[in-house]
Amino acid sequence: MFKKILFVVSCMALVTAGPAFSQCADPDNMLSSDDCGFDTAASVADGTAWWNMVPEIAGDPLWGTVVHSATGGRTSPGTMVGTSYDNGPPPMGWGSLLGVRYCLTASVNPGDVLGFGAWINVTSGTANYCEIVLFTSSSPNCSAAADQVFHSNFAVAPAAWTKVNDNDTTLTATMAASSIEVRVACYANSEIIVSFDDAYIGLNMVPVELQSFSIE
Repeated sequence: MFKKILFVVSCMALVTAGPAFSQCADPDNMLSSDDCGFDTAASVADGTAWWNMVPEIAGDPLWGTVVHSATGGRTSPGTMVGTSYDNGPPPMGWGSLLGVRYCLTASVNPGDVLGFGAWINVTSGTANYCEIVLFTSSSPNCSAAADQVFHSNFAVAPAAWTKVNDNDTTLTATMAASSIEVRVACYANSEIIVSFDDAYIGLNMVPVELQSFSIE
């Protein structure tokens, strides 16, 4: 009986910490701890090997700007903060858009199961919806056409952390690849400011948060 009480007390502590679970320390996460948790400015920069804006090509709309913030994180101090760009109202314009990407140079083999996701918080304004896209590429810098793609739209409540890919959908590779790219974008009628935190890409990675349980 005494052992059972100790077990219950220990599990209660775990459940209390559950909602604040971070996947940044998970050894299966291919992203570095900083690129997962955004605790230093180095995680937000220009280039193809770390977090930056969705690439622009001729005719595409603009996707806003991102900066590092030392505060406001979900499970650790830092966060990546993005401000949308107003491309003008539809139907002539694209509205207010914000989009970020991460290109991960990594070998992917047929049959590999990729888990992926992040958390976002719309701290100012209202997003109509957001989306997540994940694809594998035969080039090491994600420049080649996508081999296979996962795409999903999702609703986002203002001023609350929302889990991207909340169904923990995974992508099973059907061919070899040299890189993986994940993109998160939000669409709005007017300016929005969005915080990003706790991002992950990993083989067979499906983060589980402790919520509740019972002991008989």
